Amino acid sequence: MKRGRVMLLTGLPAGVGVSTAGLALADALCAQSRSVLLVAPLAAVGGLLRQGGQVRHVMSATLVECAGGLVVAPLELCVEDQLPQLLPLLAMETDMVLVDRFTGLRVAGNPWQRVADEALLVVDGRPGMDIRSLLLAHHLGRHWPHRPLHLLHTCMGEGHNPDRAPASFRHRLEQRGLQPALDLGCLPEDPSIARASRDGVPFTRMFPNHPASRRLRQAARSLMGYTPALPLDGERRPHLEPHAMLPHMAIQPREDF
Repeated sequence: MKRGRVMLLTGLPAGVGVSTAGLALADALCAQSRSVLLVAPLAAVGGLLRQGGQVRHVMSATLVECAGGLVVAPLELCVEDQLPQLLPLLAMETDMVLVDRFTGLRVAGNPWQRVADEALLVVDGRPGMDIRSLLLAHHLGRHWPHRPLHLLHTCMGEGHNPDRAPASFRHRLEQRGLQPALDLGCLPEDPSIARASRDGVPFTRMFPNHPASRRLRQAARSLMGYTPALPLDGERRPHLEPHAMLPHMAIQPREDF
C-alpha cells in the first residue's frame, strides 16, 4: 500500500506566517485533485471549520472534511501525544499530510520530525530578520541531513526585491553546507493575506486571483512534481503493512460539524 508524504511546516519567529501559508498551500494542493490532510491549530482553520464539514474519527484524531475536499485535523481535538504514531497510518489514505505544529528550535529532536519525510521552512524575509531561519535550517540540516528541506519566503514588505532576498538566503545556506531541495519563492506582505489569516480561511480561496494565490498554486505544482530521493545512509521510513491498520481505523461518518 502506497504511503503519502508527510511534510512538517516550520519557521521562526512565531507569527512568521507558517499557518497562513500552510492552509493556503493545502487548499492549492486540493485544487489539483490531490487528497490532503492538514494538521493545524484551531486558530488557523477556525473560519474554514465554521463553514461546515463532515466529522469522522480515526483512533485518537478527529478529522473534518471541509468544503473543497480538504481534510483538517485540529490539534486541540486530537490526543496530541499519539498523533506522531498515528500520522503514518493517516498518510496511507492521502497524497500529502501537512503538519503545522510550532516547535521552535526544538524541531530537530521533536517526535513530529521523526515521522516527517520532508520539511517546509517559512523564512521571514524582512531585512535582518532571517537569522533565526538560518539557525533553524542549521538545526534541521545537522539532525536531519538526508531529508529534503524546502523554502518559502514571506513578510516581503513593499519596496523589497522579491527575488534578491531568497537568493541571498539560499547563498548563505549553501555557505553553511545546506542545499534546499525546492525554493518555492516568496509571498508579498499584503492586507488581503492578513484578513484571510484572521478569518481562518485559505487566502487562495478568498482571493483566487491575488498574486500570492498564483504563487501558492505554482508552489503546489512544484511540490507534487518533486520526488524525494532515497536517504543516502540507507534510512527508510517505517514500513506498515495493510494489516497494521487496526479494524477501528475505518472512518465512520458522524454528524455535521
